[in-house]
Amino acid sequence: KFHVLVELAKIMNTLHTLSTPIAHGSLNSHNIFVEIDEQDPEAIPKVKIGELELGDFKRYANMFFSYRCTNVSSPPECLKQAKNRLDPTPQMDIYSFAMIMWEILYERVPFDGDIQAAKEYVVDEDARPIIFTNQMVHSQSLSLADVQSNAHYSERPESVMLAQD
Repeated sequence: KFHVLVELAKIMNTLHTLSTPIAHGSLNSHNIFVEIDEQDPEAIPKVKIGELELGDFKRYANMFFSYRCTNVSSPPECLKQAKNRLDPTPQMDIYSFAMIMWEILYERVPFDGDIQAAKEYVVDEDARPIIFTNQMVHSQSLSLADVQSNAHYSERPESVMLAQD
């Protein structure tokens, strides 16, 4: 579990620190792929992110179809404007990363996949899912989880901080 999170943080760091930064803007567990070598169970899994080139499609899909630009891992600023796709930022990815971390650690989809429940809790109540300290959570990962508490995107750390923890 921790390897997947660390590799995901490294990928985000690479994308966010390019000379022209790339932000996914719609990061969730459905577009994170983990490749496991079945021939060598001791091999380190490879982590990849999908849907990086779909930004323009997603932006305009709502104009012609009933495409929803948000998911339960979306940051509050996106949940507030569920029908409008905001230009992606690294801070959006950081919030989504924290939600993915919660999902991986607790082995369940946040808000049971219910976007309306996510909106009510995250936007209306200004609350966040909590990662409790227990035997499953390594102390370093708690610092990564702290990004969930920052509702405003400008208060979220940059991905480089995640990859260095």
